[in-house]
Amino acid sequence: MLDSVVAQLEQVQENGIWAWDCLLNEPVLIFPVVLALLGDNPMQSRRGGKDAAAPAGSDAGGSNDTSSATSGDGDDEAHSVASQSSVASGNLGMQDKTPSKKKTHQRKVLETFEQMQDHITAFIKPGKPCNRQETTATLHTYFTEAQSLNTQTKIKKMHTKTGIKDTYWLYFIEQLFQSYKNKCGTASRAVALQAKVATLPSEPISPVWQIKGLDPHSDTPVEILHVILLGFIKYMW
Repeated sequence: MLDSVVAQLEQVQENGIWAWDCLLNEPVLIFPVVLALLGDNPMQSRRGGKDAAAPAGSDAGGSNDTSSATSGDGDDEAHSVASQSSVASGNLGMQDKTPSKKKTHQRKVLETFEQMQDHITAFIKPGKPCNRQETTATLHTYFTEAQSLNTQTKIKKMHTKTGIKDTYWLYFIEQLFQSYKNKCGTASRAVALQAKVATLPSEPISPVWQIKGLDPHSDTPVEILHVILLGFIKYMW
């Protein structure tokens, strides 16, 4: 629905709306301006072109390296599971006559207060603010790459690296991928792809980026309760 909303918004911003002012007792010309986008946090993330499934630590600009505190326990658990799997597969179909070895459990190393403080500080450290120009440029790069054959994996890696993902744009990209899925031969696949490109809109990104004077990254007020108190504060506890 946003396509129609943005089209009407552009029209009234260009021509204005005449109305009668009962206080001034004269006609006035009104120009609507979008100051902010309200909504819950996942919707704000999608409007800003951010992947809601991206790691929270990287999205907040913090470090995701928790190997110093968890690698030992993770290795022990993986080793224990692998040992049990190998024993079970080796004894499949035969009776185990040898006594099983006693399992040894390594004592878990508790995280010190200094380590915990470092991890929390790194997690909530502000990252580099996104801006409208870089995001739209990245989305156009995705679309350019999608106009070549067999670029699904490449674009997925770009999503992971940048964290920018527009669900509106993804609808058209999937159409490009499906256009040559069942075609045989490079030439026929390329022809089918280019034929589909010609049917797509000239701006296959979310209409929210067409609203003048609005930056979806900075003009989305944060809802404090779910972002802070029920967000990382709750998970810290």
